[in-house]
Amino acid sequence: MTIMPIDQDRRLQLESMRRAHDVASEPPKSAWIRRSLGIGGACLVVGFVCYGIGSHSEALGVHTSQGSPAHGETAIRPAVSMPAAITQSAALEASGFVTARRQSAVSAQITAQLAQLFVEEGDHVQQGQLIARLSSDDYRASLNAMSAAVEADRAKTIQDRYASELAEKNLSRYEPLAKAKLVSASQYDSYVATAKEAEAVVRADGMSTRADQARADVARVQLGFTEVRAPFSGVVISQDAQIGDIISPEGSNGSSTRTSVVTIVDMDSLEIDADINESFISRVKTGSSAVVRLDAYPDWTIPSSVIAVIPSADRSRATIRVRLSLKKDARIVPNMAARISFED
Repeated sequence: MTIMPIDQDRRLQLESMRRAHDVASEPPKSAWIRRSLGIGGACLVVGFVCYGIGSHSEALGVHTSQGSPAHGETAIRPAVSMPAAITQSAALEASGFVTARRQSAVSAQITAQLAQLFVEEGDHVQQGQLIARLSSDDYRASLNAMSAAVEADRAKTIQDRYASELAEKNLSRYEPLAKAKLVSASQYDSYVATAKEAEAVVRADGMSTRADQARADVARVQLGFTEVRAPFSGVVISQDAQIGDIISPEGSNGSSTRTSVVTIVDMDSLEIDADINESFISRVKTGSSAVVRLDAYPDWTIPSSVIAVIPSADRSRATIRVRLSLKKDARIVPNMAARISFED
């Protein structure tokens, strides 16, 4: 039996029928996925095409706006923002603080316990006013002892002076007898020595009295140091010690030892202390006008002027300290922050 080969058309027909059969037998879910992927791909292709057309049109539009406008059309030019005019020299501003030219942490000149305190924070004091008193028992006892020594010296001086006067009288009696050879020379010499010795004792008593008087004066001064007084008129801004604390001018590591009793500020000496950058110090001169604004009162402008430019720079901050005047006002207190505007 002879087998005839299948021609080309017949083979293509059989292949087509097989594919149709496979598609027909495919599950519904798989077919849906295939259709969704096909639709999504078509959408992406359309999107890319539209984007390309739009970009091309925008490029053409920009090119057209830069070229010459068509006849009868008005060229649309983009708005250009011009920078604001820059002044020749902007106003110089700086920051600073209110400081007191006269401020003192009032202490004692001796070491003693604080016994009485007569002022508190916010009190106004006058120069020389008694602020506090330290324990004075030891110093008072020392003064009493020195005073008694002085009195004893004076009494001894009086006694020795009487003895000296008596020795002088005896010498004056024996002097003519010695000239008349009625007494021996040795006896006369003893009277002379007694008179001179008595005179020397009187002089020694005087020196001892002066020494004891000096020690008494020291004790009296030390007793006066137990009274702490205001060095100038001002306001007490802080109370630095309590009754019972040890006040010592040298300080100590003890928890109950204080170096000052109170801190006083002269409110008439308030001024502004500002730091100016070295780059701008040439614009600040003594007497230059300025305007001060305190952070506590931002709407209050205070006229001021430069008192002094301190001739020393801070190398770590590259600034120079400047002092400015400040008018007296009850609202202004030390350590307030301030802004200063210098007027050219």
